[in-house]
Amino acid sequence: MLAVLIALLLGTWRGQDDHFPFGPFRMYSTTNDPSGRITKINFVGITEEGREITIRSGRFGMRPAEVDGQIPRIRQSPALVAHLVEAYERFNPDAPRLREFHIVYGIHRLIDRVPVAYEEQVIARWQR
Repeated sequence: MLAVLIALLLGTWRGQDDHFPFGPFRMYSTTNDPSGRITKINFVGITEEGREITIRSGRFGMRPAEVDGQIPRIRQSPALVAHLVEAYERFNPDAPRLREFHIVYGIHRLIDRVPVAYEEQVIARWQR
């Protein structure tokens, strides 16, 4: 019992999401600045016909947070995006074939909790 209590205290003080339940689960333990920004990850495909489509992360077998957690690795090695495209095509054999795939952050800027601006930042691109 004492060991569990010590693990909880240390996890609260020095832990990360990976240490849950002995560390904080940041999704529930933090809040956004009311005059800051909120980001949302988006996946955009361009079909061979040139049509832009929005792809939900479940279409390649992952949750948005799982990809979001890999953004530092993807920025260092953009070639990793090809694995997402490969998974998309494997899980969706009847879907349109992609010519391009982009990982994009949608950035909402807030002032006193009111959205005042929106911009997009391309994190990584893949092209066939």
